[in-house]
Amino acid sequence: MKYGREVTFSIPEASILLNVWQRMHWAERKRYHERLCLLIRSALAAESFKSSVPFQMCKIEVDRFSTGTADWDGVMGGLKPLFDCLVKRTDKNPLGLGVIEDDNPNCIIECPIIRQHKSTRKAASTVVTITEVLEA
Repeated sequence: MKYGREVTFSIPEASILLNVWQRMHWAERKRYHERLCLLIRSALAAESFKSSVPFQMCKIEVDRFSTGTADWDGVMGGLKPLFDCLVKRTDKNPLGLGVIEDDNPNCIIECPIIRQHKSTRKAASTVVTITEVLEA
């Protein structure tokens, strides 16, 4: 594989788990999603990342720091709101930041790598690394 640009950013909370996301009221989900997009936007700005052209193909790595480790399906499902923030803006997804073209297998060419780390509640965070793939 041939790689291009890479961006790494950190948000100051562990990614949400699928069970928590599913049990939220729709209005609470919307507020969470808006807040998450703001966190990601400020984290990208702190890294001086300017996305004029979204990554067409990429691979994603996520390091989740929290007080405990969760079931893998809960962690993977909980990444949906985060990925929805990363894709380009559309009428159906007005909060998209345009870092990646889409969150389908044509763009994210392999299953995201997820690592869980135990940390204190104060040090909880999510670190995301997106690497552009130029040739698969």
